Amino acid sequence: MAALKIGLIGCGKIAECNHIPSVLSLGKKARIVAMYDIVRGKAQALAEKMKLDPAPVFCKSQKELLAMDLDAVIIATPNSCHHPQTIAALEAGKHVLVEKPMSTTTAEADEMIDLAEKKGLVLQVNQSWRYMAPYVMMQDMIANKGIIGKPLHARCLRTTDDSPDQIWSPGADWFVQKKYHGSLIGDIAVHMADLLQWFFGPVKSVQAQNTNLKHEVVDNTVSLFRFENGATLQLEFSWASNIEGECKFFELRGTKSGTVWKNGSRLRINTEDEMGLLDLEPHYGGGKQNHAGNLAHFADVVLNGVEPMFVP
Repeated sequence: MAALKIGLIGCGKIAECNHIPSVLSLGKKARIVAMYDIVRGKAQALAEKMKLDPAPVFCKSQKELLAMDLDAVIIATPNSCHHPQTIAALEAGKHVLVEKPMSTTTAEADEMIDLAEKKGLVLQVNQSWRYMAPYVMMQDMIANKGIIGKPLHARCLRTTDDSPDQIWSPGADWFVQKKYHGSLIGDIAVHMADLLQWFFGPVKSVQAQNTNLKHEVVDNTVSLFRFENGATLQLEFSWASNIEGECKFFELRGTKSGTVWKNGSRLRINTEDEMGLLDLEPHYGGGKQNHAGNLAHFADVVLNGVEPMFVP
């Protein structure tokens, strides 16, 4: 089987830490054959750092990359670029894996989906948390095993003392700039809102309090979701908490049991009869999780016609 020929648009931290390692994890199934970044020399520097062999073509423009013989394009750029770059890639006949959030408006998202359907191309959003073992196990407990019973409520807390441009990717100021549609909502909250729709189904209503404590974009949010099945969700996210490091907490409650996952620990389950710990075994992509699992599924859909697990 021929390898999936991929073009990478955007050569920043997410490409270095997630997308390129994910492609490499597929071995001979996929290869990055072209790269482009708006900053001259950045693509070549990243390819050399990641020891890509054979070396990809380093394109001088997005147009040059999209004109190449590629099967698919990974779009790993600031939020405001996702819609126009996806449209351009689809128009060029390429399958697309685009970073989250897929767009900045519902109308843009609809346009992207409609064009992909019209062209008969795969459009997948990098909602990688759907491939994280604890969340996969929770969804399985809800949908298949009935361990949770009827879902009642979930709580999610993720807080840090500063934004990604200071902690994770120093200098990536687009995270906190309005003109690029950066914000805590598009960076982290979009993951959990997506996950809980996977768990509970469609959302009925949302109430939120968003504040700008340290940045020109939202960096602190507290929200309450109600789902059509009656379940509720409380989200609390912050880039402006006076704590050391990052705090991660997720709790899921149902009529039969509840689960808690905190700071990467094993998943704890509490039932009417007992309390125990579950090992976080990988569930997807031949043992691949997170971004690697997402890309493995994308490759299977494109190369093998596998039915997409998550349809917009």
